[in-house]
Amino acid sequence: EFLFGAGGRENAPAVVTFVGSGGKTSLIWLLARFLARRAILVTPSTKIFVPAPEEKCFDRYCEGIPAAPVPGITLAGCFNAETGKLESLPTAALEKAVRGYDAVLIEGDGAKELPLKGWAEHEPVVPSVTNVTVGVLPLWPLGMPVSEKIIHRLPLFCE
Repeated sequence: EFLFGAGGRENAPAVVTFVGSGGKTSLIWLLARFLARRAILVTPSTKIFVPAPEEKCFDRYCEGIPAAPVPGITLAGCFNAETGKLESLPTAALEKAVRGYDAVLIEGDGAKELPLKGWAEHEPVVPSVTNVTVGVLPLWPLGMPVSEKIIHRLPLFCE
């Protein structure tokens, strides 16, 4: 209920950008499935792997700007055949796309599937339409030695 109406957003969608490291993608799909009776848009602000069909994470996929929102989970972005990843919608397209959805769940940065990361100056990428930002950081690496096995961009992390 927090996402729908908190902070005076009664008529605007909850636009949530998830930032951090290990666990963002899993949390986004878990929340999307929980809210799936509503019109939910999932998209990256950078790039993500498209879930395999057998994972059944989303109901429909849209290349570019999604059509009119419908109940269920819509995955949208710009597919890059070279990398096999779904990249962000252009800013103007994202601003247009969020209208009509009950919630928009955005993956705000990548961590190469590692639990911790060092952020570059341009990260995290939080679109201006975001009205809730969720930081994700797993606890299991606490106490582990600092190494490239658990940290994306180790030199930046160590700065």
